[in-house]
Amino acid sequence: MKGKIFFLSGLGADKRAFDALKLNFNNRIKHVEWLFPTKKETFNHYAKRIVDHYQITQSDVLVGLSFGGLMAVEIQHILNNDKVILISSASYRKELHPFFRFTSRLHLNRLIPKRKFNQPNQLIYKGFSIKTESHKQLLNSIFKDTNVDFVQWAIRQMGHWKRKKRSNAIVKIHGDKDLMIPIHNSNNDYTIKGGGHFMVVDRAEEVSNILNKIIT
Repeated sequence: MKGKIFFLSGLGADKRAFDALKLNFNNRIKHVEWLFPTKKETFNHYAKRIVDHYQITQSDVLVGLSFGGLMAVEIQHILNNDKVILISSASYRKELHPFFRFTSRLHLNRLIPKRKFNQPNQLIYKGFSIKTESHKQLLNSIFKDTNVDFVQWAIRQMGHWKRKKRSNAIVKIHGDKDLMIPIHNSNNDYTIKGGGHFMVVDRAEEVSNILNKIIT
């Protein structure tokens, strides 16, 4: 019997980020909704809670988008899953933009008023490579529903993420114009030309074709 396929969304996002995908295995998909982190909870402990809450097993496939990819890597480290697919994400620490380490270690995220986390600005639109009004409205809607305390906790975890090497189980799908998590060509399995950090939406057909190819 084939395992389930768990989709983990990005930082401040939810399953709406995957709505544009056209997949052949919808009956096996389970979407992970972020749990609220406990006080001073570590990334690894949080990953274990996700595993327990959703009853994820070794035979399941993990598909992580952006921050969700980091969580998928942590879960794979716990369960030793055979396949982890990262979309617009990082497979280990050095693939992350230095911005996240810099922001976390200096606690700069605490200086931003909480209300601002729910209000994307032009810098955010550029970082996500937003090009159309409909995509802007989708991002606005997702950010509006974001739990700010979770976002601040997650940024802190990204800055202190300790994974130092890539697991052989990982398959990476990345856009070569991603500004949020820049591409590392030497570690990339599928490159989408011109794809930015929002390519799961604006290049959904190409992402879907790759996922349908590698998930059986």
